[in-house]
Amino acid sequence: MNLLQEKMFTDKETVAKRLAVCGSCPRKKLSRIVKVWSYCAECHCPLKAKTVLKRESCPLGKWNFV
Repeated sequence: MNLLQEKMFTDKETVAKRLAVCGSCPRKKLSRIVKVWSYCAECHCPLKAKTVLKRESCPLGKWNFV
């Protein structure tokens, strides 16, 4: 991982923890267009993208930025 990636993206363990929290959240929704994509109904962000970025956090306070 280069320096830019290290500053932007979190590690796989953190991503897995975040996705687990989102997976049990009632605000998680599946996209009507692409059924395998899930998003947060609170902030409308795609979960796979939101959970990998260090500076992102859950709008409901369930997990914070790194």
